[in-house]
Amino acid sequence: MRYRRNGPRRDGAPRLGRDGRERAILLTGDRLDAARACEIGLVDEVVPAEQLAARVDALVQTLLVNAPRSMAWVKQAVDYAGCHPEQPALPFDVLGTQVFTTEDCAEGVTAFLDRRPPTFQGE
Repeated sequence: MRYRRNGPRRDGAPRLGRDGRERAILLTGDRLDAARACEIGLVDEVVPAEQLAARVDALVQTLLVNAPRSMAWVKQAVDYAGCHPEQPALPFDVLGTQVFTTEDCAEGVTAFLDRRPPTFQGE
């Protein structure tokens, strides 16, 4: 899992050992069941094995309808926030203007006004 409450490291790996529970797990080697891993934030969601493929497919479909450049911007903003905890957020004008000047942004606005789903191209 890349993004956690503590934020990612510069290389994108989670910061381990900053939380007392994480330290205890790392030091003791205790095994966690899925419910406990979800409870402490090590994973985001737990589903029964027989529902896993359907849940993954649903998540992929959710991601596929989003604008690719907007998703890249969100990932960059989260990475930046994790590496620069002293600053509240990535300066909006740095990446925001890159997103708001794309063809996908124009498509999103047009689709909203036309009351139809957008068709993003990643441009």
